[in-house]
Amino acid sequence: MAKKSFITGADKFISAFDEPKTQETAKPQKTHYRINLKLRPQYREYLELEAWKARKSITEYINDLIEADSKERNQ
Repeated sequence: MAKKSFITGADKFISAFDEPKTQETAKPQKTHYRINLKLRPQYREYLELEAWKARKSITEYINDLIEADSKERNQ
């Protein structure tokens, strides 16, 4: 008897969830790139503090760091 795989079922759910939903009359939603990021433990406190000071989520804070670095390198 074939055994059902939880991962296969979960993959279908997650991929359907992450697909941008658009309407023909609306602009398409921007898609985001997801990454599993493993950082050194000492960076957690720094990220939490600096993101809090900037009144942003850690994700948005990291996005802004990457954008600033990109602009600086491409000048």
